[in-house]
Amino acid sequence: MKKCEFRDQEAASSNLAIPTNFSQLFGNTRPVEVDLGCGKGGFTCALALQFPDINFLGVDYADRWLKKGRLPEEKAILPNLKFFKTESRRFVTGCPDKSVSVFYLQFPDPWPKRRHRRRRVFDLHFLEELCRTLKSGGAVHLATDDEDYFSGMRKVVAGRESGWRSFRESINQRLVHETLKTLYETKFQAMGRPIYYLELKK
Repeated sequence: MKKCEFRDQEAASSNLAIPTNFSQLFGNTRPVEVDLGCGKGGFTCALALQFPDINFLGVDYADRWLKKGRLPEEKAILPNLKFFKTESRRFVTGCPDKSVSVFYLQFPDPWPKRRHRRRRVFDLHFLEELCRTLKSGGAVHLATDDEDYFSGMRKVVAGRESGWRSFRESINQRLVHETLKTLYETKFQAMGRPIYYLELKK
């Protein structure tokens, strides 16, 4: 299988302006899917390779992860893939209305200490921004190994049910792209830790 590299190497090391026109960014009008907190970008790359007719954006604030393994001789440049170094909340807030087909938010920092929980990215305002940015028929795919965070996610969703057509949840069973896994997903499964999945459809 081919491997992939950053479409623009500077994208991984600088705070780029949030794109306001994805068609201009990619040079086409194909659907856009966004992997929030993409880490090293392995899952995002796998998606871009498997679905060449979809544009993918990987977003992560920690460029120490984005820069991992950037060896040009080992990777192929993919025209349907871009990476942005910025916070997930900032990226989503800056996106145009009804511009994204799918958001992935997988294993965000759970901030397990009670006094730190306000730092969790998934709150009511963030969910409202996801809904605003998603196209009709779009989806949000959530995953976490933290049961308390998952419970918090469900409460947030229950507090903002309007605008969503359907909800699905599961434990230890991916609801989409069953054969693709993130780095943390593989690690936690090997440890025998339960993984909680939640899917929202607009």
